[in-house]
Amino acid sequence: MIKNFKDLIGILGEYKFWYCFSALLLLVSIVARALEPKIFQIAVDYVLVNYQDGVAIDALSGDYITNKIMSWLPDSQNGKIGAVLLALGLIYMVIAVLRSIFLFSSVTLKDSISERSIKRLRDDVFKHIQYLPMEFFSGISRGELIQRCTGDIDTIKRFIHQQVIAVLRLSGTFLFSFFMMWSMDWLQATITVILSPVILLLGYRFFNEERKIWRLHEIEADKLNNMVQENLNGIRVVTAFSNQTYEIDRFHQQNQQKMKMGLKQANLQAAYWPLTDFLVHLQLIISVLTGGYFVIQGRISIGELLGFYTYIGMVTYPMRQLGQVLSQMGMAIVATSRISEILEHARETDEGTFVSEQLHGEIEFRNVSFTYPNEKKPALQHISFKLQPGRQLGITGPSGGGKSTIIKLLLRLYDPNEGMILLDGKDIKSFPKAYLRSTMGVAMQKAFLFSRTIEQNIAYIHPQSSPNEVDEAARISEAYEMKLKFPDGFRTLVGEKGVTLSGGQKQRVVLARTLIQWPGVVIMDDATSAIDTVTEHKILNSLQEVLADRTSIIISHRVASLKKSDFVLVMKEGKLVQYGSPMKLESMEDGYYYKICKIQSLKQQDKLQET
Repeated sequence: MIKNFKDLIGILGEYKFWYCFSALLLLVSIVARALEPKIFQIAVDYVLVNYQDGVAIDALSGDYITNKIMSWLPDSQNGKIGAVLLALGLIYMVIAVLRSIFLFSSVTLKDSISERSIKRLRDDVFKHIQYLPMEFFSGISRGELIQRCTGDIDTIKRFIHQQVIAVLRLSGTFLFSFFMMWSMDWLQATITVILSPVILLLGYRFFNEERKIWRLHEIEADKLNNMVQENLNGIRVVTAFSNQTYEIDRFHQQNQQKMKMGLKQANLQAAYWPLTDFLVHLQLIISVLTGGYFVIQGRISIGELLGFYTYIGMVTYPMRQLGQVLSQMGMAIVATSRISEILEHARETDEGTFVSEQLHGEIEFRNVSFTYPNEKKPALQHISFKLQPGRQLGITGPSGGGKSTIIKLLLRLYDPNEGMILLDGKDIKSFPKAYLRSTMGVAMQKAFLFSRTIEQNIAYIHPQSSPNEVDEAARISEAYEMKLKFPDGFRTLVGEKGVTLSGGQKQRVVLARTLIQWPGVVIMDDATSAIDTVTEHKILNSLQEVLADRTSIIISHRVASLKKSDFVLVMKEGKLVQYGSPMKLESMEDGYYYKICKIQSLKQQDKLQET
């Protein structure tokens, strides 16, 4: 718990000094607040009561604080009681004004620091996520990650904004009030806080239970958020299959689980708050009764009883607020631990330092094997091949054969468990990852677009690209017709994940985004699967000019996309089962490539007969 609390305070970072200064201003305000009841005690005991007996102020004595305040007062003899009361009133006003100034300064500084600290935390978390390895994202859902980056950070913000300083305020108020009571009468002061250990013990148990329940509550919240996100992403599928009732039932069941955790928390608080309130009020009753008894016995004066009554309120208030502070602290510590799991996860390691002035694009796999984290079945087994600069490699095979895994290893999204990958004769690990990825243009299997305009999506890698460069990349990918089709041209917003575009249109925009950087190595991972064959044929013809002096890798299930490749790999269950030129593989009647050529040829003939 102590480590988690330190992590929570550590969020303040470079603002710790100013936060402590804010706390110091608050302490001064608390001291001033603790002096206010003392003014009333002096007014009752040393002015009104003693004035009736004709005793001068300077002839009286009390504790150090009382004597110090009385030294500032004029003599009360000769009918000057009004002047003395006026002086006490002025002293009270000065204390109140100073307390307000220090409190205002403390709160203003604290609020500014809290906002800056949370802003920095959000920046740090988002920045850290950008550099996490791919295996991290395979072990956590997007809904959970979003909940941690939003809900958990907001929980931490509430605690830092309100409760951290509240801990100091409540502790300071309790201690200074107790000190002032002790200076008047130690026995009455002790009786006033006699139930405090019991309340603290209950608070500690409440804190531990609250933390456990809140962690379970956040797990259920993660599941609910993930379900909502999944539903919204697949809302077209849900609607197409008229499956709304099933989705509503799923949501209802998960929401029910979250509600159960919420009720557990509510029941815990329902048991804790009334019990602590009862103990606080019982302590208040005991203090008032014993105070009255001590006045009758002459142990304390009426003015001291008045002071005690005010201090009792100042002492019991922190005890009543203890539950709220502990509740928020438990929630914040859980949130901090969840954020720490992200920040403590190691970033991508990158030992590469070699940067080539001119990348030729020779690619070689030497006996490469790879298994995804938390998986038992190898994704690649002993893969070896060599691609000369400026040549084109086609890759095909059944789904799950390891085709896309080859690309992921080439981009160093993962590193092989065995073997070596070479680029221009050098181990690929010797290149910095950023440099490596910037030299390779990849059109991924799943076309992803940002919620921006078509132009911004095409120029995503190079935002400074001119309109002519955007148009040129769009023409090669056959995406230029969208500029003519849409009223706003390339300034048309595509919506979340490009929802306003068809699958083929999205793939063409993604291909244009890949080509605009004019990479040394072009990789197309089934990048034309949603594009009609006529448009695909145009794209492939346009690409031949672009790829003439560039190394390229094309993954596809369509034979037409592989026809112009220099060599073709056939992958099956992570193994390289065939390797050779398209013509050679087409002649091997017992091979996979021959079979798909025959099937697709028959389909093409059927289409021609239909027309």
